[in-house]
Amino acid sequence: MNWKAWHVFWADERCVPQVNPESNYYLACKHLFNHVDIPSSRIYTPNTSVGPTEMAALYQLKLQEVFHIKGEELPRFDLLLLGMGEDGHTASLFPNHPLLKEKNRWVAPVFDAPKPPPERITLTLPVINNAHCIIFLITGKNKAAAVKKIILEESAPAPLPAQMVKPVHGELHWFLDENAASELGR
Repeated sequence: MNWKAWHVFWADERCVPQVNPESNYYLACKHLFNHVDIPSSRIYTPNTSVGPTEMAALYQLKLQEVFHIKGEELPRFDLLLLGMGEDGHTASLFPNHPLLKEKNRWVAPVFDAPKPPPERITLTLPVINNAHCIIFLITGKNKAAAVKKIILEESAPAPLPAQMVKPVHGELHWFLDENAASELGR
């Protein structure tokens, strides 16, 4: 793997210092960046020293700069690696949240995440669904019911956020451990 060629962005980040164990950056460093040779100049972290509104606006500007976008075009990631919570949320897009209907912003602030910490930023669905390839990596028995609902497209009053991930011109892949897939049948 040519790690030096990678550019890394965040689908979401919590509004906590990067040294906080709840920070996605902290976890990425611990489990990936400390073990591979990705230049730090190619790791584009959100500025967690400001509030969620400014953090989201600054991160959108960073995406515009790195992707060289002017105007209405959306950034197009080669690969988005997403997880999913047991409630079917992905990134920091939670069930029945108004941000699921966001059409204009690429990055949005979240002030009321139902799990701590409540303040975060997240990529919006238009940006997520513009990716070339999206991979969900899901582990754990606690996510099996949501996986079943999403994969088997069971009807629900409102689709789960992970169910709304549908690349416009790309591929979607699910990688599940045995526990997460346990309710899919054989």
